[in-house]
Amino acid sequence: MKNRFLDKPTVFQYFSFLLPFLVYTSYYVNSFYHYGDTVLDSGWFIYLSTNFTNLLLQNPSVLFPTHLGETYLNTHVSFIFAIFSFLYETLFFWISPEIYFALVLSFFYALLSLSAFMILLHLSINIYLTFLLSLLVAFNAQSLAMAGFPHFEIAIPSLMILFFALYIKQNKKASYAVFALLLITREDAGLHFFGLVFVFVCIEYIKTNSIQISKELIKFAIIAIVYSIAVIIMQKIFFHTDDAFTRIYAGADFFAHLDSLFLIKRTEFLLAQREYLYIPMVLLFFSALFTKNYYLLIPIFSILPWTILSICAITDMPGTLSNYYAFLFILLFAWIPIAFYFHAKSTNVTTQKGVFFTMFSVVVSSMLLFPNAQGNVDSAPWQRVFPPSQKEIAYTHKFKEYLKEHKEKFGNILFDEAMSLFAIDSLSYNEYLYINTFSKNETGKKQREGFTTLIFKERSSKHLMHELIKEKNLKYIYKVKHTDIVIASLQKIPMASFFILQTDR
Repeated sequence: MKNRFLDKPTVFQYFSFLLPFLVYTSYYVNSFYHYGDTVLDSGWFIYLSTNFTNLLLQNPSVLFPTHLGETYLNTHVSFIFAIFSFLYETLFFWISPEIYFALVLSFFYALLSLSAFMILLHLSINIYLTFLLSLLVAFNAQSLAMAGFPHFEIAIPSLMILFFALYIKQNKKASYAVFALLLITREDAGLHFFGLVFVFVCIEYIKTNSIQISKELIKFAIIAIVYSIAVIIMQKIFFHTDDAFTRIYAGADFFAHLDSLFLIKRTEFLLAQREYLYIPMVLLFFSALFTKNYYLLIPIFSILPWTILSICAITDMPGTLSNYYAFLFILLFAWIPIAFYFHAKSTNVTTQKGVFFTMFSVVVSSMLLFPNAQGNVDSAPWQRVFPPSQKEIAYTHKFKEYLKEHKEKFGNILFDEAMSLFAIDSLSYNEYLYINTFSKNETGKKQREGFTTLIFKERSSKHLMHELIKEKNLKYIYKVKHTDIVIASLQKIPMASFFILQTDR
């Protein structure tokens, strides 16, 4: 009897998930351990993903004095972190928090590829082309843009696409579970899902004069929008310390910043630097006209409200569609096999060449146009694909544990961004050198005058730290073996076996 777990489609399906999962995991581990990352937002999310305190999603204490307050619910209602942290403390406690968060993020990127593979199988595409196309979906340009600024919003498009993949496969129980996860990812996830289904219904009605295919989806859409509206109202009533909408999008004067000059500058930047987003959109539009598959237009129209809001934002990152703020654009790439499935269902015609050329041209064009685009944290993520050495990871952990046990012997510590991430559990506000610069207020002045020990990663903040070493005349310079972690202090630090004393002046 043939083993169904080892047949060709199943093996390829496993690898459609596994390969992107390993690549993105390697990238994130490299970012955290070798290059260095930041407290906002990586350290913040590492903490939320691994500290199951209560459903109020308590922030790390270093953020209490900031506008973010004591709970993440001030910023977003993301109960999915309770699931992440519960799984960590019950099943994955033996993994470091940093690696666990890398695995969580990579899981959602890999779901894009897996979902695409599942749907393409229904279209009877050649198994090798199915595998290739599914991998391309995981590495579309917007996914690459998000990689440089690790954010959990990747879960929203990933779970939306997985829901439709399971819905197509008639796996109802699993699709219900995925739908619930989607809603608790962020308070606005239901609004995005509703928008997708709303456009779906409109296009199906225009195309077929009926809503037979999308009829059942309307129930999910209603639940989604009711949930989102209810949660947003509750958040505004009970958790309003950080008004993220005002801070990021509207501004205190509610879009008073909008004028013709502002919009012209934004448009000029987008035309010059976001070709990897709008050219695939144009290709998708013409593919819909050429193949008469108007389901391809669904993601284009469904993300328009979010896109317009982002472009009008008072802050630059959403306004330039940079990093994770353009997360919904992933739907442009991941929705294509779903569109062809529903087109085939409504017309009884499957155009395999149309599927291949649409997916290949749209996704590959985005990948080719992505390198060196301005505004993203990392415009060349392939340079960080290979993980750091096992020794670098191991000795970083050794130092992290040593610091926990002997912190009082280090004096008044000041951590740079990269090392603050590894101390997020116990980091105090005065110890955190936000974006590696001192604030101009009284707190910044006290920080600059008060520390006696600097702990930093040379690769991420060498210039400023060496200035501070000279300014404070820090006599004792230590380095952690096999890493670029440096400890500079006015006083002798208890020597661990993995410390190298570089200077004793």
